[in-house]
Amino acid sequence: MEINIYALAILLALAAGGISSRFLAKRMGIPAVTWFYSAFFNYAAVVLVSFNMTFIMSRGTMLGFASMGGALGLMAGLVFAEVLFRESRGRIFISWVLSAPFMFGISKLGCLYAGCCSGTFLGLPIQGVESASFIVIYMVSLLVFFINDDKMVSVFTAMALSFAARFFLDFFRDEHSGTVLSSAQIMTLIAGIVAAMVLGYLRIRNRGKGELEIG
Repeated sequence: MEINIYALAILLALAAGGISSRFLAKRMGIPAVTWFYSAFFNYAAVVLVSFNMTFIMSRGTMLGFASMGGALGLMAGLVFAEVLFRESRGRIFISWVLSAPFMFGISKLGCLYAGCCSGTFLGLPIQGVESASFIVIYMVSLLVFFINDDKMVSVFTAMALSFAARFFLDFFRDEHSGTVLSSAQIMTLIAGIVAAMVLGYLRIRNRGKGELEIG
């Protein structure tokens, strides 16, 4: 039986992100049932938005998983979860956003195997560079999470580094040749704006408290 490595990488990425998010959620005292509901909403939004974005951007010729569509889907799922689970507001957002670079890093291994999103950076396959970069971003963000009382600082770190890396590394893709900004970079900017708006709302809500409100 032939195994689809790309699909396996996507599934592993989603599973790894879920494990990471659950670990962080437990550290912040989020009830298990609340986290599982948030996982359901987030995974559903990731799949639906990603597949629909691929379909729309390809003008109805393709149906598949797009990383930036997944990022927008995650933001949509988190907004819904933040509204629904008021007792864990902010903490749910943190647990998933910090795990997002880990998910993206693993998913790019599928691209490396499949040969999609190709290009080179310093002679290395761009997919492998992206994978390593985002796993490092995940580790740096975790470090900030554990050493800083204001947990939103770690979220800002993860988001800023992730969107900057995604935007910059796209210049080295083969498909970027001949364009000022690729569709992926435009989607990165849109996803970044949406994420910044959500983060800004959470920061304003907790202004004057010094750190994330727990409980």
